[in-house]
Amino acid sequence: MASLQTITKCRESEDCVSIAVPDWLSDELLRKTLEVWQPFYDDPLTEEDAKYIILSVGRLIDIVSDS
Repeated sequence: MASLQTITKCRESEDCVSIAVPDWLSDELLRKTLEVWQPFYDDPLTEEDAKYIILSVGRLIDIVSDS
């Protein structure tokens, strides 16, 4: 069984969350995510930011589709 990568995202309040990164998250998807989202941020986004964005949008879709 392959081990999943995880990312940890912390807010200013030091409230941290660890998220498993699935195998289907490709370099191409990360690149495209950075390309699309960077214009909305003043600071440069990182690959970790892109992973968090992708997984957060996926969770949002799951929540909305369950309604």
